Amino acid sequence: MSNNNKVKIKLGPVQETMLIPLYFRAIEQKESMPIVNDEMAQNMVEQIDYDFSQLAKNLDGDGLAFPIRAATFDRLIVKFIKKNPEATIINLGAGLDTTFFRVDNGKIHWYDIDLEDSIELRRKFINETDRLKFITCSAFDPAWFKQIEHRDKGIFVMSSGMFIYFDHSDIETIISQMANEFPESELVFDTVSNFFRFRRFKTLGIKWGVWGTYTINRIKNTNMLGAFYYIDQYRDRWHAPIARYYPYYIKPLKMLTPAMYHLKLSAD
Repeated sequence: MSNNNKVKIKLGPVQETMLIPLYFRAIEQKESMPIVNDEMAQNMVEQIDYDFSQLAKNLDGDGLAFPIRAATFDRLIVKFIKKNPEATIINLGAGLDTTFFRVDNGKIHWYDIDLEDSIELRRKFINETDRLKFITCSAFDPAWFKQIEHRDKGIFVMSSGMFIYFDHSDIETIISQMANEFPESELVFDTVSNFFRFRRFKTLGIKWGVWGTYTINRIKNTNMLGAFYYIDQYRDRWHAPIARYYPYYIKPLKMLTPAMYHLKLSAD
């Protein structure tokens, strides 16, 4: 596709980060056995007028985390909808996420929530349907709660790559609000450790890091169902020797690495 026909983008600094996971899911398709199958991401990258090559330089080998993250979300959502086949899935800070198309069973209801410029870009590639809806709203503004229908068949909330750009107090507040609005729902999100935030990611504008499960277990209105460390998966694919060979089976060391957390929400 010529540059003249490519999609021009104009996003805020936080919204622009949606291009990072999109790019690494796209280039994962070049692998003989990709961690996640996402031809939609590959097609979108080819259509967007943006210098994606800079992303690989900035992340210096950490890009493998993005297909691992996508595959983990897929696995957890598929498990949830097997038990709740008509569930409602809420995607906070959806960006150009394509999870719906990998997990859809033909019965679930899905809501993608993001800011106006992000939703506007999303509409250039993805159409809404009766079961796939877009909500233009900040994920931290509980006004979007009123637009969620089909609440009685199970609710699963995902937040991919968003919480890390906000303060701990904002995250605790929205989780508590969701717990009271959607009691017994499940939430999965990713974050980095404070160790990684200070040492590697501070220049990317990341505000929130955790000290592993020690921090997560202290979030109100939640019960931990699982923790998933990227370093435990696809060890042979990581470029950095420290990622391949460091003894992360020692739990205190593992808790210094980025991870995903699966929580059950409960009302006050």
